Amino acid sequence: PLLAIVTCRRIGLPSRAAIFMNLLLRQLTFKLRTAYGMSDTSYSANDDPANPGNGSGQGLSFSPLLWLSTSDPLLRAMRKALPGVNFLHPGLKTLVAWLQITMFMDDDTMYVQQMGVSTNHFEQMKNRHMPTLPSIIAQLLQTFNGLLWMTGGRLCLEKCMWYWISWKRGKKETYKLTPMKDIPGSVHVLEELECGSFGPQNFVKIPRKAPRDSHHTLGVIISPDGSQKAQLDLQIQKAQNWNTLINAKRLYGDTRWLAFRSVLIPALFYPLPLHCFLESELAKLDRQVSITAKNSLGLPRSYPTALVTGPVKYGGIASYDSYSRAGAAKVELFLRHARSNDEGGKLLHISLGHSQLELRKGTRLFDLSFTAHGANLTKTWITHLWQFVEQTGCKMVSSCPLWIPPLQRVADSYIMELADSLYPGRTKLLLILNKCRCYLQAV
Repeated sequence: PLLAIVTCRRIGLPSRAAIFMNLLLRQLTFKLRTAYGMSDTSYSANDDPANPGNGSGQGLSFSPLLWLSTSDPLLRAMRKALPGVNFLHPGLKTLVAWLQITMFMDDDTMYVQQMGVSTNHFEQMKNRHMPTLPSIIAQLLQTFNGLLWMTGGRLCLEKCMWYWISWKRGKKETYKLTPMKDIPGSVHVLEELECGSFGPQNFVKIPRKAPRDSHHTLGVIISPDGSQKAQLDLQIQKAQNWNTLINAKRLYGDTRWLAFRSVLIPALFYPLPLHCFLESELAKLDRQVSITAKNSLGLPRSYPTALVTGPVKYGGIASYDSYSRAGAAKVELFLRHARSNDEGGKLLHISLGHSQLELRKGTRLFDLSFTAHGANLTKTWITHLWQFVEQTGCKMVSSCPLWIPPLQRVADSYIMELADSLYPGRTKLLLILNKCRCYLQAV
């Protein structure tokens, strides 16, 4: 609370209000309410004067304000101390997305890159004297841990982990993530001691995960190699557990339907828009609970699923399938961020620019058919959105001109447009020609 007084004063909070906030946090008394009633005993920050409590209680209305006021100076200090990662647009030099750290309360993700990596012999000799990626990560974590220590917190080093993402050329002109054995390295961070204590330095080794290993973040399981199996398996397991529990209870049909709509659907739906699941994959998820959902409405299991998932306008129940829900949410996310100038919107435009460059056409990506032009592109969140928009018969039209790789001279033509006219239907040959074009950096 004392630090929050200073940080809140920095953003314009009156001094008397800041002092009142500190007194309130120090003297506020809490009791617990459960199904058995109110607790007889209470607790407060000053119950133990030798070890007073710090910070605001979880769920208090002003907790987000205190967190933002103390986190902003911390992030500004991090930005000055260490560089982050720049994501560049292939054609617009002014469009750059910068990431160093993303924070959501106590869940943080940091980004670093090893600068100056090149295959040039002179650059390789020079890079021998540059810090390695593990040492950069260790410095980043140590700096962040020290800044957190100043605010009264610290990193839980036992829960930290790190990836080393590097690409190598494989067979058949493809690229894949480099395995751990080819790029060894470790990260050690000095653990902060208790305030006022002195003792031997304790370096904690931060676990490293392979690029194929997934990890659980804020309600979403992600993996650097793009694998979605762990997330799909978890959602199917959730559906199976709910199905077993709900069938074991003697509930009325309307109660079971309410539980299905208000409890299960949000739990299953939450991570889906961030992934790129196929319609067949999410159909496996829907099948786990479709019979229970139909029975809760008094419908037989043979009742057509199309009538359950169809819109009310055509006589359906409007209990849309997971693929439609996830796709609609992806469209909403794209439109919301693409129209703004935040880092998420910049990343979407940068990804769209790279897909447009790989597409090799002088027509905007969303104006073309995914089936005819997008099947051989690198699979990204943007291309999956493009596929869903085409499947639903929709079309996305930009209100402002989108970037298209420009031609160099007046009489020039796009190479792949000429190749399409010369070799129609020869998909493999066109794919090889496009790879050669990308390697030569030609339009």
